[in-house]
Amino acid sequence: MRLYRTLLFIIFILLISSCNKVSEQLGFYQPEIESVYPYNGMINVPADVVIIIKFSKDMDKTKTNNEFNLSSQKGQVSGYYNWSDNRTLSFTPDELLDETNAYSISISSSAEDADGNDLYEDYESVFYINTDQISPCIEDYVISYINGIETDNHTGVLPDTSITIIFSEEIDINTMYNGFSISPSVKGFFEWTEATSITFNPLFDLEYGTNYTVTLSQNIKDISGNQLVEGLAFNFTVGNDFEKPEIVSVRQDPLGVTPDLNLYQLNDPWDESLMNFCIEKQNDIVITFSEPLLEESVNSAISISPNTDFYVSDIADDTMRLTFIEPMESEEYYTLAISSAITDLQNNPLNKDYEFYFFTNSINSLRPAVEYITDQIHYSDIGLNILSDWTYPPPALAVWTFNETEPLTVNAGNTYNDIHIIFSTDMIRTSIEMTISHVSGVQTGNCEIVNPDWFDENLVAGGSRVYNVDLIDVAAGNVYKITVKGGNNGAEDINGNYMQNDFIQYIRFP
Repeated sequence: MRLYRTLLFIIFILLISSCNKVSEQLGFYQPEIESVYPYNGMINVPADVVIIIKFSKDMDKTKTNNEFNLSSQKGQVSGYYNWSDNRTLSFTPDELLDETNAYSISISSSAEDADGNDLYEDYESVFYINTDQISPCIEDYVISYINGIETDNHTGVLPDTSITIIFSEEIDINTMYNGFSISPSVKGFFEWTEATSITFNPLFDLEYGTNYTVTLSQNIKDISGNQLVEGLAFNFTVGNDFEKPEIVSVRQDPLGVTPDLNLYQLNDPWDESLMNFCIEKQNDIVITFSEPLLEESVNSAISISPNTDFYVSDIADDTMRLTFIEPMESEEYYTLAISSAITDLQNNPLNKDYEFYFFTNSINSLRPAVEYITDQIHYSDIGLNILSDWTYPPPALAVWTFNETEPLTVNAGNTYNDIHIIFSTDMIRTSIEMTISHVSGVQTGNCEIVNPDWFDENLVAGGSRVYNVDLIDVAAGNVYKITVKGGNNGAEDINGNYMQNDFIQYIRFP
């Protein structure tokens, strides 16, 4: 059975093959196009081209000629036909073709072979004329330099430069997109400046101090499709300043008590023999650099600790000013840190990190203190009157002794009058809070401070430095504590400095 099926299949194949040969001999099958010159999409085709079409069968020449068409956007192209044999058609245009046009070849399926069979299918293709066979070359390139001076090593290029490439002939702009590159990468766009010049314009300024490489590939073509003779690569560096800026000076404005004082950097920041003293807590700090700076690099690169709020202002030329939002603390150690993240106008960083150490103890930044306590009796003991014979500082024998319990003699009526507290500087009068409390002994009443007053500044040098009080309800045999309140809610001088701690003086009445 299997052998029978095999024999039937062989017979079937032989019959089909025989029929095809018969069909071919009788001319029943349709002709096809075997080749066309110029082929579809062909470029650089000569202007005097001859169109050649080869068919698979002998063709009816007249009908085939009638179904052939060569045209451009200007219309149909006339010419004459020639058959080298019955299967090869040649068409020669009457005039040279125009290289500015694309040309279309079409042959309708109505073309017939010699047996009357239509062409298997319609045919269409396009080709492009090119009379230019000369490859373009790069004649020059132009980039902008600072002050118009080009250096041998291509440094000093402006950050907002554009790059112009000059070719020997007009270039196909589409081939520039893949044929032109810059490293590091730069975003930008192309434009024609002249027929043979293409300019690349960066969207953003180039980075100072950066070396860029421009590469032009040989794949760049002219408008006729000819590639560059050879590619090109060149380098340039943006800017002509490669020196790192330095700090020249750091000073206060207005200056502190020492007119020529500049802060300086210390190897041992807490060596008090080298500390930058005489700094005012509220005055601006002016930093001078060796050259102008890039303003946006400054703000986050400067800090003061302990943390102090300030803002950077007046960044002009080679200086900047730190202005305090609130004054620093009185008699406090501070560190001014300036980071090398600061850059000059051409992106060169500061030569190093800087730290300056200072102490706020200039004349207007000193904390006030009680310098002396005295009274009329002590002055009388040495033959002086406190109102008329006041001297500053007062005589040592006329003042009370600090850190000891001062012996006093109670007056009649359990009072003690005309106690004078002399501060180290002029005080805000309303900030003084003075109290007295009983420490030991038998207290017979409520001791109090009364009649607070200040010496008239026309009579006593210093004016609001000398505070006057009386005591009542004090008694012999008792010890009392006098307190002048300090701290941030206590005694405050006219420069906003607070007395650091409470001042305490003990007195006793034997």
